[in-house]
Amino acid sequence: SSPVLTGVLFEKEDANLKLTAADGSRLHHAVLLVSAEGSDWKCLADAKMLLKWAKGLPRQQAKDDIVMGTMVSHTKTYNSTPAPVYGLHVQGIGIANGIAGSFPDYPKLIPSAAEAKSSFAVERDILKTVIDAVRARAIETSGIVRLESRYGDAKLIVSVNGLGETPNPSHKDISKLMESSFGLLYADAEVQLKAEAEAKYVGLQEELVPATIQGTIQIAFNWQYLHDMLDVIGKGQSIHAAFTEKSSSGRFDAQGVVFVIMPMFVLW
Repeated sequence: SSPVLTGVLFEKEDANLKLTAADGSRLHHAVLLVSAEGSDWKCLADAKMLLKWAKGLPRQQAKDDIVMGTMVSHTKTYNSTPAPVYGLHVQGIGIANGIAGSFPDYPKLIPSAAEAKSSFAVERDILKTVIDAVRARAIETSGIVRLESRYGDAKLIVSVNGLGETPNPSHKDISKLMESSFGLLYADAEVQLKAEAEAKYVGLQEELVPATIQGTIQIAFNWQYLHDMLDVIGKGQSIHAAFTEKSSSGRFDAQGVVFVIMPMFVLW
């Protein structure tokens, strides 16, 4: 995998601090309002080091200011061009090494909510309960979870079924799909599609979720990706999801964070 996708992009712009992380199948983007001084800066910081630092923070941090900035740690050659690599520091102490490289042009990868053809709004706690309920069946069907609207605008169907999977496409076909929809890595999608095509019939499990729905929803996602997203969204929060096509990335908004997840390709 690309080294830049093991990091978190920090961007300080005026009074905003933007954080973005991505892999070959999903992207998370958050914008925080900060009390900012000095010039704008950007740093691609090592995610594992950040996580270790964050785990050491006191749970009640609201009364304490965290002073964050960047420092030049060393110069590294990237694409034959020497470039400074910035490390992230908090209150003068380095907490994460910088990563050399060019982060993907993520604004182009985030679907526009205004251009969505369908959407739903749902309570996080209800959706998480249902996603957890279909876990065992999803694991038996290569992690495929289908989201579908069939009964008007009041219920969202979350289902798991091993029937009707797509044929095993070539790597070239997968690359085109990923490039047009997300533009990051292709290897993960190839593995998912092969496993999905080999799934055997294990029965159908459907769960109904109260939701406010617009348009017709028919899209499938990896169970683990939905679970990971719901795990970091706070209890009692609302989630708004927007979709253009069932073969294009889905956008989920909650708590000021945008979650972008690539779909899985199935036959309906």
